[in-house]
Amino acid sequence: MSEQVTEERIKMILSKREKMLRDINEKVILLIKDLDRIDDDLITEKSIHAVSINMMPSAKGGVKKDLSDLIIKLQRDREERKNELYKMIRLLSDQEYMINRVWACFLALDDPYYTMLNQLYVENDLYEAVRQQFDMSPTTFERHRKKALTLIAEYVDSQLSVSEIMRMSHSNKPTLNSRAPTHDMPGQIDMMDFLYVPDSGT
Repeated sequence: MSEQVTEERIKMILSKREKMLRDINEKVILLIKDLDRIDDDLITEKSIHAVSINMMPSAKGGVKKDLSDLIIKLQRDREERKNELYKMIRLLSDQEYMINRVWACFLALDDPYYTMLNQLYVENDLYEAVRQQFDMSPTTFERHRKKALTLIAEYVDSQLSVSEIMRMSHSNKPTLNSRAPTHDMPGQIDMMDFLYVPDSGT
């Protein structure tokens, strides 16, 4: 995965995770409907093409060839559109993966980092109220808050699986600069898996 998560992105995901995932799901459904519609149009155009070529008498001026060329162009345009739709679905799938990985790495945090971020961004409590609850000076609290976000970014960007991160104590969790393998989370579903439709069915 080429995207590198930022602290601002992490805060957005913690605050709006459910809505972001819901929006992605709705967009994917719309794109899949577009794919189905294009497939139906392609079948219709190919049928029209075959019937037209067989039934039309040869005519001077290349009428039959003009019609054939037009249908072939329509088919080519629709195939290009299908490829664009697949790319858009793949991008949305990558976004969903990143949201889920950030969330899992957040859950893997030890306290006080987990509780601090949970109250600030998930529960959306007031900054000063959370600081006072932790009974920290402004400088100390801010240092812990930034450290918590940095830890999530490091875990997301590492090659560690979420289960590996959660099994380790905080003091032993290393900082790794290697990029995380794409879709390495156990149980992660690739949206592309939903797009295969057998030739004989729907």
